[in-house]
Amino acid sequence: MKSLKIPVLLLIVALASALVAQDRTPATFGEDVADLMEARDVTLAELEARYHAATDEVAMLEALHAVNQHKHDTEVELLKLQVIHARRAGDEAAATTIEAAIEKLQTPPAPVSTEEAREASRRRRSEGESHD
Repeated sequence: MKSLKIPVLLLIVALASALVAQDRTPATFGEDVADLMEARDVTLAELEARYHAATDEVAMLEALHAVNQHKHDTEVELLKLQVIHARRAGDEAAATTIEAAIEKLQTPPAPVSTEEAREASRRRRSEGESHD
């Protein structure tokens, strides 16, 4: 699974390099997003090719996990770009709000006991039945 993190690391390094480049003016938000989406598309194409080339279920599931993880990581990177541009525009309140959203995305939910999960499932089913 270690190799799955390489595309994300390359993406982060590329974005960081672009943001600190001394020989050009800072990119606009639209330019940064376009660069991020282009890198995302290249990596997703590679991961999807790995999925289609998989010869067993384990390899397929690993590839699917990598695709989902990359999409999640791209979402986080997009939010980080929003933080950078909000701060650049002097909007600290927006940057702080977005950072809270990033923290929430990166923090796994607290585990729920089996009994709590069953009860929540029963409630959802009974609420669904009452809407019919």
